[in-house]
Amino acid sequence: MKGNNFDSEYSENNIIVVGYNGTLSSSFDIQVVKLYGNNGSQEWNNTFSENTKDQAFSVDVDSNDNIYVGGSSGDATPGVALIKYDSDGNQVWNKTNFINIAGAEGIGIALDLYLANIDRLLI
Repeated sequence: MKGNNFDSEYSENNIIVVGYNGTLSSSFDIQVVKLYGNNGSQEWNNTFSENTKDQAFSVDVDSNDNIYVGGSSGDATPGVALIKYDSDGNQVWNKTNFINIAGAEGIGIALDLYLANIDRLLI
């Protein structure tokens, strides 16, 4: 992964690392890698590419081991991007440019388990 923006999360003896690949002068894509914690071997590696400039800045894991990636996606004016993967690396859904404010990025992501045992996602 290139760039100076990345994040990682530890879950069930695994490490999830997010960032982006490509060149800042042209285009780049979100990169999500799951590593097995005992020996660091790669379990899976996914690339998300919807626009010219897709970047991941944050990651969190819910109580069912689903993975949430926050970042930005867009061309001239990127907006917030949010992607959900299951624990096997399959993309469940993605939401891009749903907050279109100049300079908006999903830099922080957090999951909150409240009393009803339902995960809430905060960006």
